[in-house]
Amino acid sequence: MKLAVDMHVHTLHSKDGLSSVKEILLAARAKGLDGVAITDHNTTAGLDEAERIARKHGMVLIKGQEVRCEEGDVLVYGIDRSFPKRIKAQRLLKKVRSAGGYAFVAHPFGRLFHWKSCSGRKLFHIIREFDGVEAFNSRSAIGNWKALILAMQLNMSMIAGSDAHHWKEVGNAYTVVDSPKKDAESVLEKIAKGNCGIAGRKTPLPRILRWYCQRVGRKIIP
Repeated sequence: MKLAVDMHVHTLHSKDGLSSVKEILLAARAKGLDGVAITDHNTTAGLDEAERIARKHGMVLIKGQEVRCEEGDVLVYGIDRSFPKRIKAQRLLKKVRSAGGYAFVAHPFGRLFHWKSCSGRKLFHIIREFDGVEAFNSRSAIGNWKALILAMQLNMSMIAGSDAHHWKEVGNAYTVVDSPKKDAESVLEKIAKGNCGIAGRKTPLPRILRWYCQRVGRKIIP
């Protein structure tokens, strides 16, 4: 069966997230997605709640997190434990492998909105050790085409995600997975094998600017 899964979503458990776990899951359901990956920054705090809500609504919940490595951001899936910031990517990969998880390079060329966290060429020496590349990120105004070409040249699996930080952004990009079962394990196995495709659109700039203003306002106003 074909399943549509947004592989990169943030909640209030990320310092820059503005929507609750429930708001994110209900938005995904309303937009016709079959599942989402909750990928808060260096934390798995919202995964238990997300799993309960996803189960209630018959959705696939991919347990994940976005880890800030020294070389750039990495999307980790299938693991309950969190990882510290600034960990070396090579060390992170070893920990992910030993725990039976999956690791994908996040927005490698997203220099405009991810200029502090895009890896660029910093991970080229070990990139084949990853399970794939985020080839389309809705918040990467530039750089998606480079990520796509890189994944194609290396014959690596490609995923897409909205990188939503507000429920209105959920589903702007998603991964279409050819999976025999509607569960996280099957979805991740098929994605790692490349049995998937990418779809979606860029998040409009006004939406990102509104998110930024809300984020700043939340820091200023108690």
